[in-house]
Amino acid sequence: NIQKNELNEQMFTAQWKPEYDKELISLVPRYKHDWKKIAKRIKSLYNIKTNTQTIRNHYAKIQAMRPRPKRINFTKEIDLEIVEMIDKFGLQWIKIAQNMTINDPMKIKNR
Repeated sequence: NIQKNELNEQMFTAQWKPEYDKELISLVPRYKHDWKKIAKRIKSLYNIKTNTQTIRNHYAKIQAMRPRPKRINFTKEIDLEIVEMIDKFGLQWIKIAQNMTINDPMKIKNR
């Protein structure tokens, strides 16, 4: 099974072009991290053999390479906004981050 996953990853990487990254990045918020829908859309747009796990792993690699701010200065206003978002969405950190200027769910959660 591990060999099959590695083979799928290698086939995917060989077909993937850097310009597809931009499309993948735009699809993730649109489909709210629904990897099945995202993989289906990528397949239909670019005629690439792929699966949900490969797409999710590739997106994680893109996110890991993205520069991130090291520290966020939380203000009282941001803290109040977080509380309001928790009232609205509960503890759904990704949804909260998508609706705030601070778009890192872990930094919000750990606050």
